[in-house]
Amino acid sequence: MESLPLNKIICHDVVKGIPLPDESIDVVITSPPYWGLRVYGDEKSTFEDWEGQLGLEPDPQMYINHLLQVCREIKRVLKKTGCFYLNLGDKYCSLPSKGKNKGWIQPKQLLLIPSRVAIALQDDGWILRNDIVWYKMNHMPDSVKDRLANSWEHVFLFTRQQDYYYDLDAIREPHKADSLVRASYGFKMIPRAWKQEAIPVSGGKNIDIDCHPAGKNPGDVSVLKSWGTDKKLEYHGTGKNNPMGQSPSDLKRNIVESYKKNPKDKNPGDFWGLTTQPFIGYNEELEHFAVFPEALVVQPLLASCPKFICSKCGRTREKIWKKPDMSQRPKRSTSSKTAVDEHLGFKDRSAGQKYQDWRNGNPDVLLGLTDCGCKAGFNQGVVLDPFCGRGTVGKVAKQFGFNYILFDIKPEYCELAKLYIAGQKNKLLKGQKKL
Repeated sequence: MESLPLNKIICHDVVKGIPLPDESIDVVITSPPYWGLRVYGDEKSTFEDWEGQLGLEPDPQMYINHLLQVCREIKRVLKKTGCFYLNLGDKYCSLPSKGKNKGWIQPKQLLLIPSRVAIALQDDGWILRNDIVWYKMNHMPDSVKDRLANSWEHVFLFTRQQDYYYDLDAIREPHKADSLVRASYGFKMIPRAWKQEAIPVSGGKNIDIDCHPAGKNPGDVSVLKSWGTDKKLEYHGTGKNNPMGQSPSDLKRNIVESYKKNPKDKNPGDFWGLTTQPFIGYNEELEHFAVFPEALVVQPLLASCPKFICSKCGRTREKIWKKPDMSQRPKRSTSSKTAVDEHLGFKDRSAGQKYQDWRNGNPDVLLGLTDCGCKAGFNQGVVLDPFCGRGTVGKVAKQFGFNYILFDIKPEYCELAKLYIAGQKNKLLKGQKKL
């Protein structure tokens, strides 16, 4: 790790290669230039078949091929246990048709470039683990009259192999209070949102729950409210709930199973509602209009960047959990079946409550962390952004105590990233020197 340019911002065209050792990076989080969207300056990249700015290729397939070349270099520097997060937005074709059909490249066509890039990376050996939706809660209005406005982008999670570092516990969302109440009563409730007729619930509280405007399914939609240096994430649900999406029995079964596995916290969903974070720059030279919000970096960074890596052997410390003796769990019975159970499709309403009571008293116990035995000390992981722009990845990494390495082809953006990471909040004052 000593040979890496840690916490540095380097002006370099990654199309020419990433000047880092093989398998030296723990996680890559980046958003390359989208196709046909913006001109970022006079800087040009030289490919085998074209010279110009990445994203301004005359053909979208050429853009996909060029991005694939860059991702091969990313794979080289990424550890085998590393993760690669790729944020991409789509584009409608505006090329002239010239009077003939060009297949998927024709006017007004939604080109599905992110999906085509993802498939190309799969064909190139990457494993696609998540297609995360970044819903822009304050997305730009669209003046088009014959389709819906665009309001979301993809965040793909790729890995090199099936076994990789991922700390889900670092980003779990706290269960809501009403979920805990339902758990304590064996989930003996029927939300009003799904019932047409009042059905009494026996053996527990008969509580009607209105269809909450912020959503009810506790793993479907997540919105990041706040985050800080204490590494504690706080969430609340959002989005309209669709009663037809899940039957009461499916919903209940999913909640119960999720709660069994993780009595304290739940797995955050792959639908992230985050507001965009506009940035006008510090002066005319230091401006960047295509930035993603800092909150978009938090979950990928905390889940995929190790906190303890042995400085000698490079092994990562991982959590050691002791699970309860499952042979002692309450046995199921079929003696308390009710009319409501018939309605929900459950054979034994009391079994879930008995199991949950036992599981609450016998949780998984964290025994500690693995130790390689080198006794050489530990380093924190390294995150790479080869298209750093404003430097958002570096700023979030610095706040959470991780190491970062940033690249950008444009000198002005490298200067901008230095100022942003250093904490510059206002425009440059007259006469203020650059860093």
